[in-house]
Amino acid sequence: MEARKRLAPYTASGRFLAFRGNFAELDSIAELAGRSFDGILADLGVSSHQIDADERGFSFRPGALLDMRMDRRSTGTAADLLNSLDEAELTRIFFLQLKVIGSTMGTSTELAALVNLMDATGVRPLIDRQLPMEQAREGFAAMAEGDVFGKIVFTR
Repeated sequence: MEARKRLAPYTASGRFLAFRGNFAELDSIAELAGRSFDGILADLGVSSHQIDADERGFSFRPGALLDMRMDRRSTGTAADLLNSLDEAELTRIFFLQLKVIGSTMGTSTELAALVNLMDATGVRPLIDRQLPMEQAREGFAAMAEGDVFGKIVFTR
């Protein structure tokens, strides 16, 4: 909410517009209809702050909550799911996550929209390092310690 307060003068002047939406649905977001803009600031993933903050439930630290909601207004945490779903349903969810998110970091529609944006703007992600999957523990430890300056890419 602090950011909203600081940006209020820009919002009031029409120079800034903040809203929640799905990047894959950018063309159908009502707040953007009929508007032109010089730039878009998009939050497209998990930040190191979310991983570092135990209360967010993404932390790798012992004793941290198991929440994992990107939008904290959503109901049900990861802990709730693990405690309420049977093994078959958990296996199905884990399989879907690995197949969809693990290979594309989202849906194929979201990936296509991101590739189109990159092609149109020339923007490229900042890559800190590439590691083979066998060194995933090292990569996650670096993220947990905040010892990264960009994305870590895990390869097979």
